[in-house]
Amino acid sequence: ISRNRIRLELGFELNGLSKRVDILVFNEHFDPWLLVACKRPEVKLDDSVYQQAVRYNLVWKVPQLMLTNGLESQWLEVTLNE
Repeated sequence: ISRNRIRLELGFELNGLSKRVDILVFNEHFDPWLLVACKRPEVKLDDSVYQQAVRYNLVWKVPQLMLTNGLESQWLEVTLNE
């Protein structure tokens, strides 16, 4: 993936609050394609991490989510209902 299609720590607003996505990757048409949530190694990839990524995806509407703590990673395909 070309470096110009990857954004790190991209700020956005969700429900009036300022948030930040760790990594957002765009496809060849520069549409958001993958949202990556990065956590510290001691943070378990549990339901709270999953729920945060899903909330962020209300804004970005990407078809792919990745959760990682550097030791474990989970890749999720999202079905978007529009």
